[in-house]
Amino acid sequence: RALSPHIGAHIALDGGELLGVRRARVVDEELPNGALSLAGERPVLGCAVGALELITVQPAGKREMDGADYARGHRRP
Repeated sequence: RALSPHIGAHIALDGGELLGVRRARVVDEELPNGALSLAGERPVLGCAVGALELITVQPAGKREMDGADYARGHRRP
């Protein structure tokens, strides 16, 4: 598996879209487990304990991008 091109974690978003997580860091935020917040500079994913700030993501069928760019492109009014 070390040489597999499909490394990393994936998140199934609403509507069935997959979002690959390439880099993330633990942050001190409280979100429901599995909730994705696009309110801040970068997307934040709620986990069972704590949350992850998604630094680099890869939408299905697209290149890797900065989490901040992803959040700006997917904000809803």
